[in-house]
Amino acid sequence: MDFLENLAVKDSDEKVAFYKELCANLDTLPRCFGVHKILPALKQVVEFGSATGAKNGPVKLDPSASHMLPAMVQIGSSLSAEEFKAEVLPIIIKLFSCND
Repeated sequence: MDFLENLAVKDSDEKVAFYKELCANLDTLPRCFGVHKILPALKQVVEFGSATGAKNGPVKLDPSASHMLPAMVQIGSSLSAEEFKAEVLPIIIKLFSCND
């Protein structure tokens, strides 16, 4: 739990290892844990990574951010269409708007 809460400040290698392990084990975790704990932590990583960029300028993210996409989509698949649009889609759009 502590690792998850501090995910945004972990180094790239730790994040990549976490994302790979997460995707492999996400089906074994309760849906509410994925939606209410993991998804907000992943969103925080993107927000933390984009905080240094200009408000409407290009986003610069840690290279490990691309490895979180499968987990976000997997968690998002358990949401309603409206929840997905509100919670997951803006982060995916931000990831794809990154010029890195």
